[in-house]
Amino acid sequence: MINPEKKPIILVVNDNLPSPGAIEEILKRDGAFDVCLALSVSEGIRIACEIKPDLLICFWKAFGNFIDIYRQIQNDTDPFPPAFLLLSDGADGTDIVRCLELGADDYIDNSLCNQVLIPNVRSLLSTRS
Repeated sequence: MINPEKKPIILVVNDNLPSPGAIEEILKRDGAFDVCLALSVSEGIRIACEIKPDLLICFWKAFGNFIDIYRQIQNDTDPFPPAFLLLSDGADGTDIVRCLELGADDYIDNSLCNQVLIPNVRSLLSTRS
């Protein structure tokens, strides 16, 4: 559950994009979030277990990356696991559906991030308050 007296914590796990800090910068520029960046799946799992983020944003090309993170976080967190937002460049529709069925909260195509990231993050976090 999100504490309304502190900024929500967002962990961005980016192991695929050439500009790993781009999403982090969009979120930090908004000023309403504390943002951490992990550059690999293993680092993302380690950081998520330490900081207990309110929202976890995952990039993936291989479906397994989301599954690894999701299973570890779900097994390790308190009763209020983080919301999961997935980002990718043209992911296969089958993989997106499988991720959503397994518990991801939403998906954004990377080409739309500049327009929809902040509203989507706010919406996901509002359902957790």
